[in-house]
Amino acid sequence: MLRQFSMVLMSCAVVALIGFTGCGKTKTPAKTGDGDGHAHNHPEKGPHGGRVAELGKDHKYHAELKDDDKTGLVSIYIVDGDLKKDVLIEATELTFNVTVKGKPEFFKFAAVDAKDGKASRFDSTDKRLFEIIEGEIDEKAKGQLTIMIDGQSRVARFKSFEHDHEEGDDHDDHKDEPKK
Repeated sequence: MLRQFSMVLMSCAVVALIGFTGCGKTKTPAKTGDGDGHAHNHPEKGPHGGRVAELGKDHKYHAELKDDDKTGLVSIYIVDGDLKKDVLIEATELTFNVTVKGKPEFFKFAAVDAKDGKASRFDSTDKRLFEIIEGEIDEKAKGQLTIMIDGQSRVARFKSFEHDHEEGDDHDDHKDEPKK
């Protein structure tokens, strides 16, 4: 009887241990910048070399945020779900909401090469926004873009602005350069 009880107790312990720890075959989702927690099969960078965040949860559209170290220009591109083609949306301006040190700030992006009120690229030359994205003001800053596509409101969340540099560019050589 004691032996049977020990076997039942051991079996329950094994089942509980597997239930709590899993079987070890879980997949780690790919990071895309949107922090939504489900797996993606797309690259870390968009077709223009910027950070990517999904617009909505249906994988149809993405927002790509790209900053140019040389010019200080910050661009937002609207791209398809496969991160291959730019997508025209009905907008001549976008507003990007950035949380800096816990407080919201809003930045306007103007459409580039808009045709019939539609564009896929939007630019900002705001120096403060560039400095935020570079991590010079708040390394924990995050951003959110809310836009309408085909009558549906879509949100892209950039959980961080971790800055990737071109190979060989560690920014140490920029410290003594004058700000533009």
